[in-house]
Amino acid sequence: MKKLNLLMIVSTATLLLAVVTNVSYAAKNYKGQTVTVDGVQVSYDPTAINGGIDLTSETEKKVAITTRGILEQKEIFVPFETQINDYYLGTAATSMLANSINISTNQHKISSLFDTTTTNINPEIDLLNALNKVVAGSNFKFYWQWHNNVNDINTIRTHIVSAIEHGNPVMVSTAEGPGDTYLRGHNTGYRLYNVVIISGFYNYGNRVKYIDSGYGRFSGFVKSQVTTIKNLSYATGTRGYAW
Repeated sequence: MKKLNLLMIVSTATLLLAVVTNVSYAAKNYKGQTVTVDGVQVSYDPTAINGGIDLTSETEKKVAITTRGILEQKEIFVPFETQINDYYLGTAATSMLANSINISTNQHKISSLFDTTTTNINPEIDLLNALNKVVAGSNFKFYWQWHNNVNDINTIRTHIVSAIEHGNPVMVSTAEGPGDTYLRGHNTGYRLYNVVIISGFYNYGNRVKYIDSGYGRFSGFVKSQVTTIKNLSYATGTRGYAW
């Protein structure tokens, strides 16, 4: 996830100042805080998107995004949708996420953007590409993160906290099953692939809230609930998330 916010055009004077002081004053409203990006101190506004930092390198933007993490908790309002058929799990999740960031769409529009005829969604190709098509032309762009190490809880927690702090939910693809981990309401007795939206975090990301479009479609599914980041990490194993 990155939310681009081009806040200023760097003037010749600013460039000279950066050379002299090794500090680039890129924040819209300088608050006296700094982060270090590739050895350069950058002024940082904790109230602004991406800290008010305007950086051109994708690597630098990712570094800026993941250096925030200052809130204990935050929730984003996500308009709920029940998936309109059994295999629109990714379609419904994409629609909910887009509408939560004020990009008006629906499941019918999104269904034409990727293969919805199977529940065996390839997240990297289908979910990410469809999501970025939907938000094209906006200030949003999403990244895909594979989550093959279920014990790497810190990475998924950091990405979720960072994304939500900067204004967008996270779309998570899960692979749940017997002997592994089921999120509450998903204990079907067989392997279950699902796509949920993380809309909030608590206790600095140790607990997260997710929204499930399967509610109202499948018996036992819960509309929204809070789970531990550890449970989410295990449920996401071998799959991944768009942030």
